[in-house]
Amino acid sequence: MEKTPHTYEILAAGQKWADCVCKSITVEAVRATGQGNRTLVKEAPSEIHKLPPLPPAEDTTGRWLGQPGPDALPAPAKLLEATKDRRRFLSVLGPAVMRPAPEMFDAFKDVAYNVAHPNRKHQAFIGMYRADPAKARAALLDIVRDRAGRRVAWSPGKDKADKGWGRALSWCCGATVIGYIAADAGWKEYVAELVKVLADEQCTGHWGPRYGTIRIIGLLGAGDEAAAKAVLGVLTDKPRKEHGDAKAVAAEAAGRIGRPMLIPALRKYVSHSYLPLSTGAAISLSRLGDRSIIPAMRKWLQRADDEGYRGAAAEALGNLADKDSTAALQAALEREPFEWVRRNIRQALAKIGAGRNGL
Repeated sequence: MEKTPHTYEILAAGQKWADCVCKSITVEAVRATGQGNRTLVKEAPSEIHKLPPLPPAEDTTGRWLGQPGPDALPAPAKLLEATKDRRRFLSVLGPAVMRPAPEMFDAFKDVAYNVAHPNRKHQAFIGMYRADPAKARAALLDIVRDRAGRRVAWSPGKDKADKGWGRALSWCCGATVIGYIAADAGWKEYVAELVKVLADEQCTGHWGPRYGTIRIIGLLGAGDEAAAKAVLGVLTDKPRKEHGDAKAVAAEAAGRIGRPMLIPALRKYVSHSYLPLSTGAAISLSRLGDRSIIPAMRKWLQRADDEGYRGAAAEALGNLADKDSTAALQAALEREPFEWVRRNIRQALAKIGAGRNGL
């Protein structure tokens, strides 16, 4: 590589998905010769096979919390037997989450309410949902509502004053995990509770799971005024108070919520230097029907510094169905090297009734 930007593909080949994992990679510096960017073949390529469909996520999940692979799970009867004793059930909690049954619901619920260890508690939330979604809906909502820990054993941490990592922050993290479950299930009544989590003084701009809370509010809060106000608060907070990543997630959430009151706050981020924030704001403005971004999006189609801008511009112009941008999109399609951006451009052209075949 003698001139940037430069991209290239690394193909992982094999006969099954487990083969397509990077085992090692070697980076070697070579002397520039003035011949420009080029590929030096250092080894024979592997044979590329047609792979089977992607398996369920749990078949390829990592082992961060100690879950065994699907081939090493205990028998269902053993998992059910373990529900009779909390200590025994905790020893098989990971496998139980992966192989849940309705009969396990009460055991999961017991852990969720009475075990303070955050990871085990979070696993129990997921287990409740997977074992019996109907029962989990009310129980998980009750857990989110118990910030004070009157019914739920939140992790006390080391600070008795409950500042920093303590009960409230344990509640913040747990509520975010539950929020993702609610988003998966479409339980819109959780929005009001997640708005409270976002507003809590312990859930500051320096708190990582905050990004998840914002994302969930966007996923569940379509048309909701309280959700819009919560996201607006993130977008309008001073940068030192609110991290740029939180603002980027909020910009994306704003488009999902769909309230016009968010347009002024989003407009000021279209020209921001942080790509996830600027592109997220642009796409959300297009979802909100704000045509003021069209000139900027046409310029983005010509940006050579990052294909993210070009892909976002195509998506935004498609959302706005801007017929006057047809020529700019067609020209961009002719020169675009990235397939995912080309796909966005084709979709935009199709939305405005100007799709072209053969490109």
